[in-house]
Amino acid sequence: MAGSERHICTTCLLSLPWLHNHSLVGAEAAGKFAAFHEVMSVHPFFEYHTKGIVQALLKEIKYKGGSELSRFLGSHCGETWHVSGCPPKVDLVVPVPLHRRKLRQRGYNQSELFAEGLSGPLSTPVDGTLLRREVYTLSQTKKKKEERIAAMQHVFSVRAGVNLAGVGVLLVDDVLTTGATLEGCVEVLVQAGCREIHISTIAAAP
Repeated sequence: MAGSERHICTTCLLSLPWLHNHSLVGAEAAGKFAAFHEVMSVHPFFEYHTKGIVQALLKEIKYKGGSELSRFLGSHCGETWHVSGCPPKVDLVVPVPLHRRKLRQRGYNQSELFAEGLSGPLSTPVDGTLLRREVYTLSQTKKKKEERIAAMQHVFSVRAGVNLAGVGVLLVDDVLTTGATLEGCVEVLVQAGCREIHISTIAAAP
């Protein structure tokens, strides 16, 4: 068995639906943040479809204890990104945080583990405490975009005493749908002085 097959079989790994820079889904993902001139790029790695392989992977990562799978996938994506020669030059990789209650329930933050995997090939440190989720929110999957955006107001904060002026950040999450969660993070990063934000997610939904 190949080393990677401890986390995902080779057949599944090779069949992952990679998103290319000029794909329609990639363009749609970037368009969700057009109101923020601080957001320089948006880079989802895979295309998400209901009942598809990426959804199965995300369920494994989030609900079935797939912590090592999340880190492995981050490393795999980071290596691919590094070889392509087009990852952004940033100072920090920052995962979207879980609320402490959700973190206790799950035992790990899948976005932070993915970020840790990414950080190695990108030679960029991870700061898993820069952002804090102040409000416990229920699942947003069945809400409309406007409802999600409203639900994400005042949910996040930046660690006290941090000045992000001149700091470039790669903001990392698991999946991009409406973009409401990431918008909430972008807003507080900008308020803290950040003027260069890049976004990366495991997947994006069309």
